[in-house]
Amino acid sequence: MNSAAVIVEADPPLWSQPDTARLRTLVGAGAVVLGASWFLASGLAEVRQQLVFVSLSLFGAFLGLAGVAGWLIGGRRTVRARTRLLLGDAPAAASASGGPVADGFVAVPDARWFHRADCLLVKGRDLVVSARAAHEAVGRRACPACAPTPTVVPA
Repeated sequence: MNSAAVIVEADPPLWSQPDTARLRTLVGAGAVVLGASWFLASGLAEVRQQLVFVSLSLFGAFLGLAGVAGWLIGGRRTVRARTRLLLGDAPAAASASGGPVADGFVAVPDARWFHRADCLLVKGRDLVVSARAAHEAVGRRACPACAPTPTVVPA
């Protein structure tokens, strides 16, 4: 029986070792600062004396939160880079201004509404592109969600 070794290249981890080490360091330092401030404030009777340690504990909490936030942002960056590598860049939006695209507005055939090209209600559907007047002539009304505006022609 011939057994060939199969080498499978796994994806690199979402977070690198330096990212994980930075997270552990910041969260650990924050926990140490919180614990120390709690311990030092526990023997004091007056609130005025404890206020310094409350401020110190807030700094410790900030350290921990900053570590987690940085870790999550780094992971999100990695996911975005992998998505771009896998799927490529997203196509440009058809209309950033919300006005008509090319010749007019879009509608699903036999629908009651016409939309801007960037309306989420028609994303991924087969669409008919026509002028506003053509849509209104067949009884379609403007979508209340994307509110396509009438075309203004300069004089």
